[in-house]
Amino acid sequence: MRAGPRGRREETIVPPGLLELEESDDPAQRASQDHTGYVGPRPRLWDVSLRLVNRRLNRGSLRIIMYHGICADYERDLPWVPSHYVTQSALDDQLGTMRRIGSVVGLREVLGLLRSGRTWRQPLFAITFDDAPANLVRLAAPVLAAHDVSATIFACTDRLEDGGMLEDDARQALLGPGGRRGGAAVTNPVDPDAIDPNVRESLRCMRWDKALAMVRAGHWLGAHARSHVNLARTEPAKRREEIRGSIAAIRDRLNTSNVPLAYPYGQRSDFGPEDVRLLRELDVPLACTGIAGGNRPPVDLLHLRRNCVGLFHTRTTFAVEVLGLLDRRRRAKAERIACACHGKH
Repeated sequence: MRAGPRGRREETIVPPGLLELEESDDPAQRASQDHTGYVGPRPRLWDVSLRLVNRRLNRGSLRIIMYHGICADYERDLPWVPSHYVTQSALDDQLGTMRRIGSVVGLREVLGLLRSGRTWRQPLFAITFDDAPANLVRLAAPVLAAHDVSATIFACTDRLEDGGMLEDDARQALLGPGGRRGGAAVTNPVDPDAIDPNVRESLRCMRWDKALAMVRAGHWLGAHARSHVNLARTEPAKRREEIRGSIAAIRDRLNTSNVPLAYPYGQRSDFGPEDVRLLRELDVPLACTGIAGGNRPPVDLLHLRRNCVGLFHTRTTFAVEVLGLLDRRRRAKAERIACACHGKH
């Protein structure tokens, strides 16, 4: 229940079963699904119900969806594919869902509205991609174009120079999911030459030429630090250079000061007030976190919330995610992980 106009109590209508559903690690459940993670055709009633619920829950809210990389459908269950990737067909289905139940806008285009503090009526979605993997050019760009959607791509500028892999992705490619940050055997750098060349090509970051091609196609290029460090665990001089250097590199290449930023990892414990102060000094237009939730005016443009979507989302749990029904659970889970990580250090 929630308070409606003039204090009247309104019942929040949720499609049956949605609140009980969450991503599953049950192999039997996942085996019953096809390789995209979705089951069967989408009934028209499904879209109608989601649109009505979304208007009720997210009217006047901007929900920013955080994607990372894209894999081909047949690669979904391969051990080197990060869990925060989505398949190409899942991206297509999810963009279609968002367009049917709300309006998908470019983050750059809605910046003026966010700055004004004015309210709006309809639910809005914006699409972002972190890390700027090269697979966006091959797999995501055609889907975005088909849906007439412009995305914001946050790139680690050191990787734009060399087209290399992020350290976490390299570790998973060589050691499996347990090799990522916080897993076992993560202390020594990974030799990229030890990784299968096809896997390396699938996970590497795009270079400047491809990033600029994405810009020419209408997408917005933003900074994601120079090398995807955890800012809160980096000594002050280096963390300032990670931010300042990445923003300067993109400003120089694009000849514009209008460069947004996404905090690497992006939870409350992964960046601090000093990073936000530096962004204000640099006149950065907006900054995105990884904290789940919608954004309603008045909003702090340097603390925009986003919902991360990955392979673990089925059609139903994606709907739950974009409706915002998992926001509190996501934030609580992130806080627990942060506390556990700090306890180890």
